[in-house]
Amino acid sequence: MTARQRLLKWTAPLVAVAGGLWLAAGLAQDAKTRPPEKLLPADAVLYVGWDGIDSHRAAWEKTAARDALVASGLSDVLTRLTEYAEMQAGGAPVRQVATAIEKLGSVGFQLAIGVPNAGDGPPAPQATLVVPGGAAAIPEIKALFAQMPVGAMEEERVGSRNVTRVQLPELPGVEIGWFAEGKHLVVAIGNGAVDTALNTAAGKAPSLDSSPIFKKYRAKADFDVALTAWIDMSQVRKVVGGIPVAAPQPGKAPATVSDILKSLGLDRLGPAAMRVGFKGRALWTETTLEAPSPREGLLAWDTKPIRLEDLPALPVATDGFYAGRFDWSAAGKGLVKMGAELSRRLDGGQVPPFEAQFDGFQQQIGVDFQKELFEPLGDLLVLYGDTRQGVMGLGSGLAIAVDDAKTLRTTLEKLAAQLLPAAGPFVQIQAAQRSGREMTYLNFPGFPVISPAWAVDEKWLIVGLSPQTVDAFLRRIDGKLDRWMPPPEVKAALAELPAKYTSLTYSDPRDGYRTALSSAPLLTSMFGVFAMRQQMIGGPPMQIESPISIADLPAAEVVTQPLFPNVSVCSVTDQEIRWTSRTSLPAVPFLGGAGIGSAGAAAPVMVALLLPAVQQAREAARRSQSKNNLKQIGLALHNFHDVHNHLPAGTHENDKLKPEQRLSWQADVLPFLDQAPVYNQIAFDKPWDDDANLGILKVQIPTYLNPALTVDANGKVGHTHYVGIGGLGKDGPLLDVDDVKAGIFGYNRTCSFRDILDGTSNTMAVSEASKDFGAWGAGGTSTVRALTKKPYINGPDGIGGPFRGGMHVLFADGAVRFISENVNPDILEALTTIRGGEAVGGF
Repeated sequence: MTARQRLLKWTAPLVAVAGGLWLAAGLAQDAKTRPPEKLLPADAVLYVGWDGIDSHRAAWEKTAARDALVASGLSDVLTRLTEYAEMQAGGAPVRQVATAIEKLGSVGFQLAIGVPNAGDGPPAPQATLVVPGGAAAIPEIKALFAQMPVGAMEEERVGSRNVTRVQLPELPGVEIGWFAEGKHLVVAIGNGAVDTALNTAAGKAPSLDSSPIFKKYRAKADFDVALTAWIDMSQVRKVVGGIPVAAPQPGKAPATVSDILKSLGLDRLGPAAMRVGFKGRALWTETTLEAPSPREGLLAWDTKPIRLEDLPALPVATDGFYAGRFDWSAAGKGLVKMGAELSRRLDGGQVPPFEAQFDGFQQQIGVDFQKELFEPLGDLLVLYGDTRQGVMGLGSGLAIAVDDAKTLRTTLEKLAAQLLPAAGPFVQIQAAQRSGREMTYLNFPGFPVISPAWAVDEKWLIVGLSPQTVDAFLRRIDGKLDRWMPPPEVKAALAELPAKYTSLTYSDPRDGYRTALSSAPLLTSMFGVFAMRQQMIGGPPMQIESPISIADLPAAEVVTQPLFPNVSVCSVTDQEIRWTSRTSLPAVPFLGGAGIGSAGAAAPVMVALLLPAVQQAREAARRSQSKNNLKQIGLALHNFHDVHNHLPAGTHENDKLKPEQRLSWQADVLPFLDQAPVYNQIAFDKPWDDDANLGILKVQIPTYLNPALTVDANGKVGHTHYVGIGGLGKDGPLLDVDDVKAGIFGYNRTCSFRDILDGTSNTMAVSEASKDFGAWGAGGTSTVRALTKKPYINGPDGIGGPFRGGMHVLFADGAVRFISENVNPDILEALTTIRGGEAVGGF
């Protein structure tokens, strides 16, 4: 099985489910449909609830991120690059996965994962997904699953619900199933998951809305919450706590995951929750870890608040820093204690005690780590970026408060003298005087890119990736260089955040995006140079077209002007630790240290941010591409007419075959779409589904594929998403060219431009299709459709499209227009015929 086949196989359920959701994206929830949380089990270990883009579009439109990404046009460029990367990575399967994620992002969902048999054998997780308004997608999901490499579908009636189950062949006992609950779609996967979902929906088992965790984190907040997620660490401990992590020793029980968590001070953790949304111009994130006092181990070292006044002299041009409390003295004692406990639990007394090993190491190098290293350090740590001392993060520095500078200097000298000689000639240690202090730095002859350096001031230990970073810090604390002062934007941000905090993260995304965008034209030009490559077997160079041009890129100031600094703080109470972030746009990492300390806040923000931005840009790009496809088809039809003095018939002429057996007009125009090699392999005297034609008809013709629709990569035929207009009524394609209800395409006749008495600008030729997609080479309704039953757009005739609000139509004059789904049906009927004689107004 190839990598592409494996990707398709394991993403097949996701693609199938999400592929149908597009049909239900605009459905509203009626009064009889219960809230999604009543369909999810109460014992969830993990929960993710995304409200969908449309629910928060008004709040999103107000944000600086929206102005920087969408209004600037940057999201359009990112979308083109993403689609290009999708094609390079695997084509249709990768695009299907990306499209599936986008569609779930559009309609929203609630997901709960539980382990109901925790403690009774190996964990067997069950996942339940509820998609609001998604029930209408079930027929489409069934059709898609029928094409997927999974087990056979089994349908049953359980109470009032029609349930479909599919066994996953390579995972014994694991099944995926779905059913409708009102207008909601409920999907369950796992061993026994479908039965659990049915019992919850029927009220036979507690639902998630009874969970205290759900009530707490889904309660109304002081910002517009779009995404809520949590994991119940107490439940996780129940699931994995008893798993042994070391071999059993004679007469002793083996150490378990619970033992390790206790040694680390993590045995009393409650839920870890995250809420992401919008607040005015900002993206807002709250991450909460329920950790009741007294805290031990890893959670006991940073409870003292900090103030802006406590910060050292940071670079005036810093684009990011993290400042936090860290009790080195307590940490030193705690690490030794945890090491000893872990050693006892894991080694079982088979090796010397950890304390004895550690004491031996200290004696060997002549340093008491607790008294000579940890206790001389203060409790404030600051990691910062200095763009003037290096790009790509090479100007980063670390400043740690110092309580006993004399002892610390002696200790660092001992450590350097004892440890560095072991590196031999690969590391060279040198010293230099800077601002009255001794600076020590390392040279790596084999890797001269970095040269770590450090110096001990009376109040600060400063470490940098280069001597220049250390030198600049020393000059700043002496008042010889300007230092960073919090701008009004930062003070305003802090006024909105918790007043007391134990850590502070600041990053200014503007410099990073300015650097990235100013480099983009050069990178775009370089792509054109490096894209020239030799063909596999001789021949001239082959040019790979760049997905974007220099002119597509917005000016850097257009993107950065709406942005403001990102600020995040950590606050601590007796019951919880909470990180609150106020962000304009996540910073670009490693561009001069940008984004230091902001990665944790950036990840959830991007979930709320990129989905609407990318989806809007993707839809615009796909609309444009579908419109271009129709223009290419129109050009092909006009060229065909120039050669033959008429447009192609709806089916290739063959009196021996019925229309639905013949080849189609789309096969006839292939030479005019630069597809002559395909055309020349078609046996036009045989049915389209004859063995002589099935091989070549598997080829997908890019112009016939709507980019907003998915394609089965392993399909038996190449599909088309565009259909010729065959007139009015069920017999429309059979009518003579002079009939008032005839359209451009008829099965048994042709049509020339002089036959179109209503005018080529008022006559539809080809439209997008909305369902029942067939082979591009097949005659009949796969490629020709008439208007037979209202609503005409996205109705039973399958004429319509995947874009909200209407469909793209190619007119006989070669123009492509978007027709609203609310157009007067009488006007659409008039546009369908070639000589109906109706007056056509605006549309």
